[in-house]
Amino acid sequence: MLIRDGAIYVVSRAVPGVLAFVTSMLLTWYLPVHEYGLYGLGMAVAVLGNNVLFEWFAHGMMRWYETHQDDPAFMPTVLVLFAASCLLSLLLPLGACVFGLLDGDLTLPWILLYGVWALGWFEFTSRIQTCAFQPMRYLVMSLTRYSLILVGGLLVAWLLKSGEAVLLVAFSAMLLSGSLYMRDWLKPMHLRFDPVLARQLLSYGAPMFLAMVFGSLMTSIQPVLIGMLASKSAVGGFTISLTLVQMTVLTITQAISMATWPRSVRAIESGDVTESDRQLRKNFTLLLGVVLPSSAGLALLAPELGRLFVNPEYQDAIVRTSPWLSACAVLIALRSAYLDSAFQLGRRTALLAQVTGLGAAVNVGLSVVLIPHWGDLGAAVAMTIAFAVSTIHAVLLVRRYYPLPFPRRETACISFATLVMALSVVWLARSGTFHLPLQIIGGVLTYAAILGALFWYATWQGLVSRDALARALGRVP
Repeated sequence: MLIRDGAIYVVSRAVPGVLAFVTSMLLTWYLPVHEYGLYGLGMAVAVLGNNVLFEWFAHGMMRWYETHQDDPAFMPTVLVLFAASCLLSLLLPLGACVFGLLDGDLTLPWILLYGVWALGWFEFTSRIQTCAFQPMRYLVMSLTRYSLILVGGLLVAWLLKSGEAVLLVAFSAMLLSGSLYMRDWLKPMHLRFDPVLARQLLSYGAPMFLAMVFGSLMTSIQPVLIGMLASKSAVGGFTISLTLVQMTVLTITQAISMATWPRSVRAIESGDVTESDRQLRKNFTLLLGVVLPSSAGLALLAPELGRLFVNPEYQDAIVRTSPWLSACAVLIALRSAYLDSAFQLGRRTALLAQVTGLGAAVNVGLSVVLIPHWGDLGAAVAMTIAFAVSTIHAVLLVRRYYPLPFPRRETACISFATLVMALSVVWLARSGTFHLPLQIIGGVLTYAAILGALFWYATWQGLVSRDALARALGRVP
């Protein structure tokens, strides 16, 4: 079940991720550099607003869904909290004006507010499908969203050459796709509000709110800081590099997390320590086994991919930032999809706020120093160092408060297979005209062969039992 649902979620993220990648690449050709930077800034603000205003109770909804899904007051209460967050988001346009992000543009703040609402709604409704174990519905929603952005966004960019117009199309696609299955879970609902349940969600979500705010100050704030401390053209370079390298890895990470999280909650709530430990081991092995080779491959291939698909004006930014953003992607994946789950499953979300708070302070402090001198490279360096610090901090807290299993032998096998894969990719770069497809295919085959051989040898030597290996790979329940 884990492999099947995980595969569906990977497809649900991978295929839309390809569509988003194609959209971003083509927009570099259809939009002027300044307008593409405006588009990147707008998307970053929408993500930042969603993380601050809606993610905290979306996490709460996912954490409590398993035990409260049959409560008729559960969903109405969650929707009331969503509406309250929408009212709070009216402060965003004011903040944008105060920090001088709009350059006197009076329409952009309302476009951004619309984007925050639309993205928040899509993420909220997609989480409902995840909790209900409906990966196919999530796939349809994601495909609808990114297909509409690809077709509509490129058409508008070609006709109007306007970043604001492309943002409007993208946000409308999010709102529409997030409403596809709304009738199914609204129909059986009664208008009831449970103040006790609301207090439980708020109690769980308050530290998560801080964690989301601090988390946004580690990731989503980077384009905003570049726009303030450098230029909107530099925002464009950072955005395309982020899309090419980091977003590809994090798309896969989110797909894995969506498949593993509901099962982790179910295992923890069952009270079976052995089962929860087994599930967490499977989660870590699957996560590291996909994220580490993906990041290493993208770090090596990003400059060539950029040369083929991206406007040459952005090539230098990709070459400068891709190694740092690839390393950062591994840290983000391990911390957000595994280490952070200890604080959420253990209901110690205040510790998560500590972890993200330290990372946010490091990132903002370094960004203010580095971005004026190094531009997009300074933003990438600051973010990578910040996530390294926060990951170390999370490991220390997890070991003390909620120990997680760490499959050492599986980690060693995955790391060695990734190293051999990277060497093969570098060697295949000399193979001539068609070296890029050979590098990709050769790297995948090399990694699979080496990892399979190592796991077979470890099993044969008795270092890893056959049952443990099967459980780690999710082949048995």
